[in-house]
Amino acid sequence: MYQDQNITTLDDLNKLIGLYEFIRLEFKSSWLFYDPTTNSPKKGDYIDKLSKEISGFANTEGGHIIIGIETEHTEKEPEKAVQLDQGILFKDFSPETIQRQLEASISPPLPGLRFIHIKSEHDEKRYYLVIEVPKGNTAHQAKDKHYYGRSEFETIPLHDSVIRMLMTKSIEPHATVVLVEPGDYINEYKDSLEVYLENDGEINIKEFKLLLLGIHGDYRYMDDSDESFDLLYQFQPLSYTFRDGWPPRKGYWVNGIHKDEKYSEHNLEPVMVNIFPKDHFYVCNLCFTYKKDYGKYNSESILNWMLYLPNTRPIEGKINLNNTVHLKYV
Repeated sequence: MYQDQNITTLDDLNKLIGLYEFIRLEFKSSWLFYDPTTNSPKKGDYIDKLSKEISGFANTEGGHIIIGIETEHTEKEPEKAVQLDQGILFKDFSPETIQRQLEASISPPLPGLRFIHIKSEHDEKRYYLVIEVPKGNTAHQAKDKHYYGRSEFETIPLHDSVIRMLMTKSIEPHATVVLVEPGDYINEYKDSLEVYLENDGEINIKEFKLLLLGIHGDYRYMDDSDESFDLLYQFQPLSYTFRDGWPPRKGYWVNGIHKDEKYSEHNLEPVMVNIFPKDHFYVCNLCFTYKKDYGKYNSESILNWMLYLPNTRPIEGKINLNNTVHLKYV
């Protein structure tokens, strides 16, 4: 079953076999890059086609475009993934060249657009390409100067009214959640993650409410007695609200639960919230322990979150605990 997750390995690709295309998932054959009659590389035709697809995904809900999968369909059903095909030859089309060409074909630039190449199991000279397209914050134009969107099974041109509506999104605040590994070392089997809000919109953010809804996965957490307990699905939902002048709470966090120290709010300096575009704002620290035999978080350890910003709809997301970032200025 397709989920919003990283597709980075051959195993991930094979799990897509048998699935149907839909609004967030599109399959393409590697023959998109070749002339089927001569088997020779095409001269850029693929850029025009993939540019439309990326525009369509960005202007709708985002999703994945998978290149290197053979499909079949009937009149009553969408394209269905049948098997991996021969793949793209590195010597004909380098992944870096394809990435540069497609990034340049989208206007305005689309932050968060990712390209992952996965080597073929049967021929190390060939690869499959995964294009991970985020949902855009404004309307994104394809190389042909037109705007596209996604219906349930295909990419279609957008009506002028829809384009205008998408363009107004750029004046709304938008942010996402990122995880940072602190530099402080705890010990061999304890770990902590810092939760930051990243302003990936185009205007400043001066107030927000963040809900951490739970973590799905297999790891352990630490309680007050420093004993460990299995935690397989979720912890208690946590809520953090920040506004201009919101006073910080002195203390520390264990498993997202605040442990107050003695303090007087009247003696604390207020936190002034004013997050500029591309800046990060510290929210909290989550501390865990994990079993010796398990290692750290597995690939299924997912943090679910919900973000409320002024005058816009709630933003919902999820992030793998292994997907941490490094902030140079933190």
